[in-house]
Amino acid sequence: MSKLLDRIAPEESFGNSYASSCGDTWSAELLYKEVERQKIKSECFELKYVNTSESPFRMDRLCDYIYHARRILNADYSIPIIVSPLGGILDGYHRVAHAILDGKTRIRCYRLKEMPEPDGSE
Repeated sequence: MSKLLDRIAPEESFGNSYASSCGDTWSAELLYKEVERQKIKSECFELKYVNTSESPFRMDRLCDYIYHARRILNADYSIPIIVSPLGGILDGYHRVAHAILDGKTRIRCYRLKEMPEPDGSE
């Protein structure tokens, strides 16, 4: 069974992660470098404000659900998520989902002061 799970839902680093908004795309790596460049300190992010009607993951097949369920269960929500200047989640949906499932009401976030130039596409 573990070989099947590894094939369907392999462990993945955030290096392959991208955030999108209004057609623009940023790699997670760029966003974390931007946090350092802007010298941003983490702050509290209230989970009650998360828009749970968003669809941040592509899930058309059962293997997609399994893949994201595994990433959610393995997500470490002690690592701050990244949000836009207006509070939209740019990186960290798996951590947010895990925190909500664990009954948390808030987690830490880095709120960008300004958005960097987009660096790619998914």
